[in-house]
Amino acid sequence: LMAACASHGYAEIASQVFEMMKQKGLDPRIEDYTILISCCRKDLDRCCELMAQMRHANLQPLQRTYQEMLQAYIIAKDVAGAKALVTEAGGRLDTGSRKVQQLL
Repeated sequence: LMAACASHGYAEIASQVFEMMKQKGLDPRIEDYTILISCCRKDLDRCCELMAQMRHANLQPLQRTYQEMLQAYIIAKDVAGAKALVTEAGGRLDTGSRKVQQLL
């Protein structure tokens, strides 16, 4: 359901589903955080908040998580934040990939 929300840009619905999962006692997976970051990529503050929650839950970002975060930084025109994220990601972000190259 959250993936469908992401593909259609329904950030609010995806956020509600995410919160409902937590209320029902389901621990969000890294994939759930990544999908929600994708949905919210036009709201950098929300994306950063989700990354913090993810880290607090001891979940390590995936390559795709970093790609979605990079996109959020670029949309927000936060070049310094984007560069810091690329540095943080290290080898977990394929800077040679076509998608990442397009973002950079």
